[in-house]
This record gives sequence, structure tokens and C-alpha cells, in this order.
Amino acid sequence: FYDMALDHSSDKLYAIGWHYAGDSDGNGKDDGHNALFEIIFAKDGTVTAEERGPISGLTPGVEGLTLGCTTEGQLYTISGEGKLYALSKTGETTYVGTTDFVNESNYS
Repeated sequence: FYDMALDHSSDKLYAIGWHYAGDSDGNGKDDGHNALFEIIFAKDGTVTAEERGPISGLTPGVEGLTLGCTTEGQLYTISGEGKLYALSKTGETTYVGTTDFVNESNYS
């Protein structure tokens, strides 16, 4: 996981990160994907991470890295390109704008 955010409107904890899938095509690289997860706390004390969906709508090869949530429950992510997106609870993104971090020296 790269980042987590609590949705106070539903008391659900979300995380953004990489869903590892192994190297199924033999190219030496993991065939997973950037994804949104829900962290679930069971009554028996176990904690699980369930994928809610792959992050879609970003430039191919770019990942959502940060995760934030408004008090109303709207999720947001900033991509590796420094772009801000609204994020649905199933992983779809809607472009909001480009942050000024892309203007910083040595930004990557």
C-alpha cells in the first residue's frame, strides 16, 4: 500500500497500492495493477484488504500514489504525473487538475 484514507461518512478505511499478480507472461515483470482496497476489521480481530477495483482512467503506466477523502466520502488520488483525480469507490478516476508540483525542479 502507498497511502490510506478514512471515509468518515461510512467509517470505512481505504488504501491505494499495487495488487501483485506474479509474472504470468514470463517477461520478468509483475503483471499486477494499481488498485483501490478497502481495509476490513472483523469482529474476531482479523484485518483483511479487499480490492474494490483497479485504478482506471490514468495515463498508461502511471499509478495513483496518494489517497485522500473528504468528510462527505469523496476519494481523491494524485498520480505519478502530479495530476489530481476524483476516485470512485470502484477505482474509476475523473481528472480534476494538475498540481503545481510538476513545476518543481527534479520532480518525478
